[in-house]
Amino acid sequence: MVRALVKARLSGITHRNSIRKGGVTGKTGEYLSVSVTWHSAPLLESGDGVRERGGKRSVGGVGQEGCTGAKVPLGKVARRVCFTMSSDKDVERGSKAIPEGREALLLIDLQRAFTTGSWAQWFGVDQCEPIRQAISRTHKLLLRFQDGTLAPPSMMLTTRCPYSGSDFKLDYEVSCLEDTPFVIKPSTNVMLAEGFHAWMLSAIQTKGIKTLVVGGCTTTSCVRVSSAAVQKEFANQGLQVVVDLSLCGAREDNYLPTADLDPVLRKIYGEEACKGRSAVDLAVLQMRSAGVQVVESYTWKQSSHTSP
Repeated sequence: MVRALVKARLSGITHRNSIRKGGVTGKTGEYLSVSVTWHSAPLLESGDGVRERGGKRSVGGVGQEGCTGAKVPLGKVARRVCFTMSSDKDVERGSKAIPEGREALLLIDLQRAFTTGSWAQWFGVDQCEPIRQAISRTHKLLLRFQDGTLAPPSMMLTTRCPYSGSDFKLDYEVSCLEDTPFVIKPSTNVMLAEGFHAWMLSAIQTKGIKTLVVGGCTTTSCVRVSSAAVQKEFANQGLQVVVDLSLCGAREDNYLPTADLDPVLRKIYGEEACKGRSAVDLAVLQMRSAGVQVVESYTWKQSSHTSP
């Protein structure tokens, strides 16, 4: 099933009706070749983001959860990224106003793998309660779009990690998104998903999108990496990436203010930055340092059809 999904992705954005079942071998570009045993167990955190599994090198998030078990050339994806951390005051002083204009919504990896599936079971299903709560809030937001209470985004895209079986499917609470176009991420970075760059460029140039609102899981991994990468790539096009924390979730342990006890996090962010902070706190600092706006809850416009 995974190979068939990747094969279907070659032409760009994937729609539900473009997925074919069967044992078709496929590649996306030159950087991803997914094995049939893809993601039999979730990746563990590692300092350089690379773990060995079954004799193949796999790429994950640096010091965070990884969603990929793909065989990827290290020069393409697993490149170490160094950060210069800013203080909270520096971040506040350098923050920018969210621009006026049309919004697009990007929802990252709202899949069963992260709520009840193999990834959740690996870390402990109880650990994934914040992710389930974020998906529940996303469901409520989508209902407000549907009933006309709020003006919906001009464009919407979802992403998925290429899990097999039921792990690949969207969580039951957001099954209404099954027909929404999606891209498959070969790593924690959505910029490496075939079709995403073209979708984002089209959104900006033909739809006048000024703001990309991002939600999904996990805050410390795919949301963190993807939002910063998109901001860097499209800032000169006038795009502002906004991460809505109410739509994001991570493992319970990543909300504990004990980052200074984690040697991997200390290595990435520095011992001083880790004191009294959680992995989620550090992810927020990093996103803001990259120019991403991070808000507790994004304010969507009221629908013009709503009575005063």
